[in-house]
Amino acid sequence: MVGLGYKVLIADKCMFTYINANSYLIIVAVYMDNFLFISKFLKFVESSKSEISGHFEMKDLGPAKWILQIKLNHDILNSITTLSQSQYIKEILKHHGMADSQPVKTPMDPNMTLLSLAAPEIDITKYQQCIGSLMHAMVWTCPDIAHTVGMVSRHAATPGQAHMTAVKRIFCYLQETSNYKLTYRQDKAGELVVYNDSD
Repeated sequence: MVGLGYKVLIADKCMFTYINANSYLIIVAVYMDNFLFISKFLKFVESSKSEISGHFEMKDLGPAKWILQIKLNHDILNSITTLSQSQYIKEILKHHGMADSQPVKTPMDPNMTLLSLAAPEIDITKYQQCIGSLMHAMVWTCPDIAHTVGMVSRHAATPGQAHMTAVKRIFCYLQETSNYKLTYRQDKAGELVVYNDSD
């Protein structure tokens, strides 16, 4: 990719950018043997795919519908993109024995206190696997569990029964919210709006 004039992002070595003579930007994300092309200009995407396919064996699967267990839905007419991990959430609930869990409205019991332990009381590997599954959902489509996952992650080296109870509650919350989606809309001005509640 670098030989074709693409620049590697410093933060992620699997992301490449290229700006052509018309100042059109394209981003190419590479994951194993998958390429994801991102640009405002469809003709630029097509020409970039054509150029890269001369150097790598490629099969064009059309607009992205799934990537990294995230379902993408594009409503081009209304400039809306939604991201969902409902299938992934169902899979992790089943994998961790929580498929029939009782849904709850909040990811953490507000009355629960998680104390640090000197030694683990439960299987560390199982606890860490649960945390890893939750983090994948948290990072991509479930920012609403970020604080709680951060709280239980602090105890990954020495988890206890109370910590596992807190982890199971997050799974119960995902049972309740598995059909939630992140929705991105382009505003009329085409500007990115950011909200922050810090002082």
